[in-house]
Amino acid sequence: MHKRKVNESNIFDRNRRRLARDRAFGRAAASKWLATLRADEALARLQDVKIAPDRVLIAGPPPDRVWVERFSQIGRKVFFSDPGYHLASAFGGVQADEDYLPFADGSFDLIISLGPMETVNDLPGALILLRRALRPNGLLIGNMIGGPSLPSFREASLSAQSDKKLVGRLHPQIEIRALGDLLGRAGFVMPVVDVDQIKVRYSGIERLIDDLRSQGISNQLTANHPMTRSEWYRIKALFEHGDGQESYSIINFTAWTPTACEGFNQGPKQLG
Repeated sequence: MHKRKVNESNIFDRNRRRLARDRAFGRAAASKWLATLRADEALARLQDVKIAPDRVLIAGPPPDRVWVERFSQIGRKVFFSDPGYHLASAFGGVQADEDYLPFADGSFDLIISLGPMETVNDLPGALILLRRALRPNGLLIGNMIGGPSLPSFREASLSAQSDKKLVGRLHPQIEIRALGDLLGRAGFVMPVVDVDQIKVRYSGIERLIDDLRSQGISNQLTANHPMTRSEWYRIKALFEHGDGQESYSIINFTAWTPTACEGFNQGPKQLG
């Protein structure tokens, strides 16, 4: 195996990203509901495809050990990777950012990507590496948090800064059409992209922040501007002035690699 390097960008801090994943792994299982929901959705879609993969990569598993056994039943050999060192080690996998994957071309029949692609520095490069790591006629399936997620929190954060120069508090979010285009540009064929809207009612902003940390998706921006106490209380007041409802947009995607001889893909042979 060898590591490929892609163009570096500095939107997200890699160390903060890895630390966020490891800290999420140490939190209570019940607080990881969103990561569990995303994994369940990917597995449900995989059952619809009905393939029998030999070598499988789980890129960014949910931050809980219970998923080791569930994923181990997918293929004959199942490998794991994650940006977090402790999380990857718990799954017997390798620590790797998605845009620095250490796998040779054609290593896998199936890759399930569950996290945290929404905070990868080079998303187009990461998709290219995922495609190259797949064999011809291979399948990529997964999901990521996209736009417009967390609209109430985002609006409160912006409104709280209305009297000064705006700074980033929330991550930029990819839209569903943009992801479909990126999959095609990365060399995938027959991409299917759709979105699920998840609505949650929070008793207070602290519960929302705890949810984000438990999923490993807290603030990982490189330009990390410290928040003052007064700004925090303004955000809290603005957020809680509403009904406490927040929403997440989960972008689900599947895509195939072209066949070796035809240059396009019709999907692997369906089972029974």
